[in-house]
Amino acid sequence: MNTDNQPNQQALDQACVWMARLWADDVSEQDRRAFSQWHDASPEHAAAWQRTLKLQSCFQRVSDPVAGYQILSRRRTPPSRRRFLTGCAVGILGLSGLAATDQYLPAGLSGADVQTRRGEWQEHQLADGSRLVLNTATSVDIHARSQLQQLQLYQGEFWMETAVEANPWRIRQRDGRLYPEAAHFSVRQHEQFTSVALYQGEMVIAPALRSQPLLLSAGQQLRFDQTGLLDLQPLTDRSPDWLSRRLAVTDMSLSHFIDEVSRYRRGLIRVSNDLPDLQVSGVFSLQHPERILQQLTEILPIRMRYLSRYYILIEPDTRLS
Repeated sequence: MNTDNQPNQQALDQACVWMARLWADDVSEQDRRAFSQWHDASPEHAAAWQRTLKLQSCFQRVSDPVAGYQILSRRRTPPSRRRFLTGCAVGILGLSGLAATDQYLPAGLSGADVQTRRGEWQEHQLADGSRLVLNTATSVDIHARSQLQQLQLYQGEFWMETAVEANPWRIRQRDGRLYPEAAHFSVRQHEQFTSVALYQGEMVIAPALRSQPLLLSAGQQLRFDQTGLLDLQPLTDRSPDWLSRRLAVTDMSLSHFIDEVSRYRRGLIRVSNDLPDLQVSGVFSLQHPERILQQLTEILPIRMRYLSRYYILIEPDTRLS
């Protein structure tokens, strides 16, 4: 072990991988949590991350990052920005190093027909007249067939209004399948569960590992995982706030609030362990995440310490003590 907490080459290589992943357009909540686990697992990891932030030139060590990408993938389509960045990082690390540090590397993502980047929204009018709106960092496949239409959610969140006269839709995702009927609804795939809110129509939900389906009625929302129902609650709004680019919260913990804001902003925001359990209430514009961070410093006793453009540490504001 390095007693001086100086980063070894393996830690530096891992830090480069994480820089590529965290700055990609489609970084997920699971990626950010996994990075935090890696960062806090060793003083060498923390030191390697700090050094990588200062250098911000680790990709220059890769002689041919596209070739490195091609080693890992036989897909004929050109790499997306996210895959290109990850390919750069793999070029730094080397295939043998990648195998040795697999527990700390970001999870992969299947290809998708339609996807949004971080802080981006998209609206699509489907061939049958249904309406689909993708929230930030969302990836879906759409398959239209004569008898059954299917949407596959890989990650993120969407809103859908199925056309009344349309053929049935089947929604597939990690935790199970959803069968909406003349429905207006939203679906969000979280790290460990899926949340569904039904505003109009009816829906049958079939968790992946449960034989008994769940019936959801208009005006209800639920959370479920592959084993079944986690909770069922009445809806309190007419549509998701994010459809109007807003984040409305009441007494939400600061850490939870930052997790939500981070969905719309590239990089990493960490809340210091020195902060007390602060609560956030208000309505905030998701189109301006930097403004949200500034507003937090005006309503809470905190300050933002920018370690880089993409890495912010939220600390107590000692000037107020």
